[in-house]
Amino acid sequence: MRFRTTLRRRRTALAAVGILAAASLAACSGSGTAKNDSGSPILTVANGQTGQFTRNFNPIPQTANTPTYGMIYEPLLFFNQGKAGDVQPWLATSYKLSADGRTATFQLDPRAKWSDGQPLTAEDVAYTYQLAKDDPKLNTGGLEYEAIKVLGEHEVSITTKAPLYTELWSLAGRTYIIPKHIWEKVKDPSTYQNPNPVGSGAFMLKSFSSQTYTVVKNPKYWQPGKPQIGGLRFVMYGNNTATLTALNAKKLDWAGLFVPQIEKVYASKDPHNKYINTPLFVTELTANTKTFPTDQAPVRKAISLAVDRAQLNKLAFSGYSPPAGPSFLNQRDQGKYLDPEVGALSLKADAAAAAQVLADAGWKKGSDGILRDGQGRKLTITAKVVTGWSDFINALQVIQQELRPIGIDFQPQEVSYASLTADRNNGKFQMLIDNAYGGPQPYQMFKYLFSKKLYRPVGQNAPGNYARFTDPAIDSALETIESTNDEAKLKPAYAAIQKVSAAQLPYIPLVYASSLTEYRDTRVTGFPTADNLYAIPEIWQAPDSGYVAMRLKPVK
Repeated sequence: MRFRTTLRRRRTALAAVGILAAASLAACSGSGTAKNDSGSPILTVANGQTGQFTRNFNPIPQTANTPTYGMIYEPLLFFNQGKAGDVQPWLATSYKLSADGRTATFQLDPRAKWSDGQPLTAEDVAYTYQLAKDDPKLNTGGLEYEAIKVLGEHEVSITTKAPLYTELWSLAGRTYIIPKHIWEKVKDPSTYQNPNPVGSGAFMLKSFSSQTYTVVKNPKYWQPGKPQIGGLRFVMYGNNTATLTALNAKKLDWAGLFVPQIEKVYASKDPHNKYINTPLFVTELTANTKTFPTDQAPVRKAISLAVDRAQLNKLAFSGYSPPAGPSFLNQRDQGKYLDPEVGALSLKADAAAAAQVLADAGWKKGSDGILRDGQGRKLTITAKVVTGWSDFINALQVIQQELRPIGIDFQPQEVSYASLTADRNNGKFQMLIDNAYGGPQPYQMFKYLFSKKLYRPVGQNAPGNYARFTDPAIDSALETIESTNDEAKLKPAYAAIQKVSAAQLPYIPLVYASSLTEYRDTRVTGFPTADNLYAIPEIWQAPDSGYVAMRLKPVK
């Protein structure tokens, strides 16, 4: 099982506009001073979700509420995406890989226990992974398990058919351990919403409504001295404006909000208003390669050629998000894997070239200026985006204007987060705007985008590969990467993936995603900073937000 936070695909935060929303602000009035019974602060946070909260705390699917992953349920290890090679113990105190890389043996912390007081043992860990081994619906990471063995009360081994050199993050950093004594009574773990979760994490659910819910300090938490805060209150806002209003009114302690001119609009208004930008991913257009007309490579190529990424950054992302390259590799520490041929490709806007690509593919303009194929079908594309995500909405509107002159009828469609997630997972879309999420190595991103193990036919819930694109060269390259830690073999394999991706464009790269986190230091300290990036600080990032929350300290 491989899980990400509920805001996984919109991992871009929100873009703010300047209209006030007093009604939404009133809903959280006074939240900035909330405390638990012992006087520890309860932080008010906004994770970017719009619509209504659903009481879902099941850590197996990818649609549960944010604190499910890392705050309530915990993984074996913590992988810091802000610092390459930084792996920290969590439920496991140590691990070792076998000589062939296929077996990982974990020593569990004997202090770990569930929030109902029962001990967390190797039986719980084995049960969690056995579920994934036995039921494909629960194996969202696509790992091929061979054997799961309890070696002692606090020792467990997991063997997979392929080496774990690239999959340890998925295995131990993105799988959340569940209590066997609770879940063995659940009829269908894939659909159970787990409304009253029993976890091992530092926090537990206290109250829930469709507009706000609160997790509070777990009094039985097993790590001494943690957490020191009283809890977190998650508040639903109807749009970006309401979130910015609450932020500037000092009603939010922690948020993930894309704020244009953040120094002027937010930081300069109060010395206690802090922020950090941790760009990790590439914002892209996901094309459904099983649906007309986005199933056609010339259409995807024409769109890529027509988009002016510098203009997109300026108009939609306030200059925070430079144009992305065709490789999808991040700018921090993955440059060594860049294929020179792909790196030399230009993504500079060229409307004339885009029009020619379409003409060569047989598209002709009708009297309305919209292209049609040989069967008379219009080149109309609906691109889905979450309601209220203003940066993404603005980006699609800019793209709409750029595509119209070459004959593409590009129509942004705002939908709820729940609808977009369901439609994306089930392949019920033509195009949508998203981020290409990854992990400590390029492999995790390329697996997420392209793995045939994550592929599902349209109509079935997919845990990744939302473009539903497969290619033998990519399949072979991923298999090579999975089987070795030899750099001499890794580089050509990564190059092969980049070449196919750049030629076929099932995902059209747009910009390097800015990822802003805002917080106030009047009530708590200990947030990650540029100088001490011990975790990614985004409230929606899992399990990082849980790792951060248990390390925050009240201001004395």
